Order: sequence, then structure tokens, then C-alpha cells
Amino acid sequence: MASVGWITDGSWQISRERFEQFLTVLKQQSSFWRFKGILQVDKYFEEVNMTVTELHRSPSDNAVSSRFECIFSDSSDFESTLATINTSLF
Repeated sequence: MASVGWITDGSWQISRERFEQFLTVLKQQSSFWRFKGILQVDKYFEEVNMTVTELHRSPSDNAVSSRFECIFSDSSDFESTLATINTSLF
């Protein structure tokens, strides 16, 4: 297993379109296992919990910044996967 997490400042946000693209890219990673966190998507905070087979999303009224993590089933191609994820998010 391998994991990576991010905590952003309150000014970071991602557009809905880019976030949807990010989720698609993430699910295409061969070792993807889980993504969870709270993200500011188009000025609104959203709780997200996604596995290969499930996706749960709901509004979050208590957040002031984004924080999220990705978990992978193995670390063999972790550096490449991390570069792909960072390009999609930032």
C-alpha cells in the first residue's frame, strides 16, 4: 500500500469540470484503491469518498480548507502516479 495526502490553504479550489476529470484520471490508475477528503469545488466544499467501485459525495458546511488523500494498493509505480495526480489537481 502507498498513500499521499494534501492540505491546502483556504484560497485553493478546483473547478467542477477539472475535478470530474481528476476523478476519471484517478480511477484509471492501475493501483488506485481509495480517495477521500474535503475539497473546495467551485467555491463550495464537498466531502468525497471514492473507491474503484463506489463514489459518495455530499456538501460540507464546516470546512475552511481542502484536505484529501489517495491510497494505492501498491507502490511500484508511485512516483509516476503521483506526477499524474499532481498535474490533474494543480
